[in-house]
Amino acid sequence: MNKSFILFLKNFGLTEKQAKIYLACLELGESSIAEIAKKAQIKRTTIYNIIEEMLEKGFLSKFGEKRKENYVAEPPDKLLNILKNREIELRGWLPKLLAITNAGSTFKPEVRFYQGKEGLKAVYDDTIKYSQKGTEILTYVSVADCYNIIPNYIKSYLKRRIESRITMRAIGNDSTFIRKHRSRTKKN
Repeated sequence: MNKSFILFLKNFGLTEKQAKIYLACLELGESSIAEIAKKAQIKRTTIYNIIEEMLEKGFLSKFGEKRKENYVAEPPDKLLNILKNREIELRGWLPKLLAITNAGSTFKPEVRFYQGKEGLKAVYDDTIKYSQKGTEILTYVSVADCYNIIPNYIKSYLKRRIESRITMRAIGNDSTFIRKHRSRTKKN
């Protein structure tokens, strides 16, 4: 089985065994437990409970009578519907979750740690998300490093920040790169 498909499905919320079963069912079409177990390389006795979970989540469908039940994977485009339903459910719960955030306290300082490229992107996204139009961001940053690490993202971030009318003042290391960058973006 293709490991990248399994990894994708695990990121989507399936366990490794569920991902293997889903992929086996996609390849086999309508098939029995024994056929799925053989294709997915999972013990047949283990598969029964996993398939029941997947039926409940909407990844598989069941056909046939009790003694001759067959299973088929839902089409991959149905994954979008599952994701949309999860989003709708989350939006329903979001106000309730936000209501209990910092409950009983007027102020609670918060510290977050971010790592890697995705963490750096999250920090930049937060500056736009939590800033209002006309506000100013004060920062200490190595602009050259940011351009080296996530160059395309930084360019799109600058456009979004400017469109949101959020200004920025930064303290950084003196270098030819920063002087060149500063002269280009002074109007921004």
